[in-house]
Amino acid sequence: MSKRLHNQPKEQLKEVLFEERRQFIRDNAPSMELKVLARRFFEHFELKTKSTAFAALLRSLEDTGFEAQANEVKTSEFKDWMRGPVKEVKKDEKLSVPNVVKRQRTKLEVQAVVTGAHFIQQGMNRLVPEAESSVQAAARTEQLCYSAGEISDGEKNSRSASPSVAYLDRKASRTGPSNDEETKDLSSTLAGLTDDIKDTVEEPPSDIPDPTANLEHFATLGQEIEWNVMDTDILQVFREFRDENLGPFSVARDWIANLMYDSTFCQVLEPALLSPVRRADPAPDIYERWPTLRAILDRVFVCDGYDDVANAIRSESMQDPIAAYLFVVIMAYFQYFQSSEKIPESINEREGFAGLTWAFMQTPLTMYGIQARYLDILITAVEARKNQDKDPLLETKETGQYADAVALYNDQQLFLAEAAQIHSPTLEKRHQDEYKLARAMRDTWISHIRSISRMRVPPSGLAIFGSVSFKDETKLLRMDFRGAFRLQQFDMFSIPLRKQGFGMKMRAAVVSCLELAARLDQETQRRNHVAPVLGFYEREPLADAVCRITKTSSTPTKVAKTPKKK
Repeated sequence: MSKRLHNQPKEQLKEVLFEERRQFIRDNAPSMELKVLARRFFEHFELKTKSTAFAALLRSLEDTGFEAQANEVKTSEFKDWMRGPVKEVKKDEKLSVPNVVKRQRTKLEVQAVVTGAHFIQQGMNRLVPEAESSVQAAARTEQLCYSAGEISDGEKNSRSASPSVAYLDRKASRTGPSNDEETKDLSSTLAGLTDDIKDTVEEPPSDIPDPTANLEHFATLGQEIEWNVMDTDILQVFREFRDENLGPFSVARDWIANLMYDSTFCQVLEPALLSPVRRADPAPDIYERWPTLRAILDRVFVCDGYDDVANAIRSESMQDPIAAYLFVVIMAYFQYFQSSEKIPESINEREGFAGLTWAFMQTPLTMYGIQARYLDILITAVEARKNQDKDPLLETKETGQYADAVALYNDQQLFLAEAAQIHSPTLEKRHQDEYKLARAMRDTWISHIRSISRMRVPPSGLAIFGSVSFKDETKLLRMDFRGAFRLQQFDMFSIPLRKQGFGMKMRAAVVSCLELAARLDQETQRRNHVAPVLGFYEREPLADAVCRITKTSSTPTKVAKTPKKK
């Protein structure tokens, strides 16, 4: 089946939805004020995020020829007004009776995930009756809603299809409506319950602090607190995304905007915004720093096979640092390609990273004078965060996590690397490494801010670097702060695993690793030219600002998987 035919039903459904939106505008726009029209439009089509709601309304107005209203929608005043109606749509969904019942039913499961297996063993007997009574109470309320006529046909159709709810539907249809007195009492009971629910829903969970309440302390520390691209407030888009993605293994919980090319956050951005939002600052010119680089690459990589590349490198002068670097990489593969055409399948994670991937990355760091270490290096910032609130006289010190490699600046870790096997790694390992690395980079960024602010104002756009390797692919990452912690992917390279096609992959990887080292060197140079040293009392606001940075959340407990029955 062709890809076009496979996607045809989906495209047809989208066109039906667009036509429904256009018809809604044709029917209502001539007789309604724009804000009333927009509010009903958002409610009717259940548009819950500002960016999606804005794009849908604007497109529908333009397609139906209401140019004046479309131009008004584009104004900043209307965009600011949109926050209220969109939030009301979200709140109405949260307060709908099916969702109340659903939250009551899952309350016990959520508590079990948060507190772990010990909680399940010790408290199950006590909590099961409590949870069941809550579910029954919510279910009774739902039944009363039907009797009181408080739920519309649209809400009935959107209800959960669970067996217990279906049972209530049947029971409500059999019992029929109540008398007027009962209806009045039930309506007042429902109103009181709804008020209680509103008070609960509007408060954020106590274990997930809102880091956006005030960002002025980041401005005190010399960092940007606004993030605007093409007249779009990306920070507001991310705030709305975060509100809906607070799962236990979501980096958005810690105010990290994941801008890697396959991230969920990038999928909610408008296509025109993707490239400028994800793009990091340009790297320094490596060809200017290493004048012989281009000529040597052109001579060495005339042919693509490993043996041809190796022979060409041996003919270069090893006095040139570029030629010496290429020779190091060639020799890393020598032991494998002497007797085989490819890297063996049995190679383990440490062999693959230390013997091959790190061979591309370490030498450029040395060429730029950056110290590097590899294999099981303690991430000092993570250890500091884990013990930040502990009393060293009463509590046991926790050990931090370990990285596969680090690069140092003034004995501080400026670059962190995580790696999986180059053959047949699990997808779970990939997500674990990306989650671990993002949070470790956040901890490291905070530790650098804390260190610099002891004497002076940190430079704007302070950055930390990292890499995550999965199979033969390595993503190169950068984290800074601009109203949120931006995790940007600025490059990617693949290491060769076969003799055939070796030259093409090696050349691209060499250039990427040299640019990585150049970025780290550029960052160290920026820090060497920071603001002058401040007096003691001038440093007080900096110390207070550092204390106000929200600490990275604790790693959630992973629920053990249930083994399959044989």
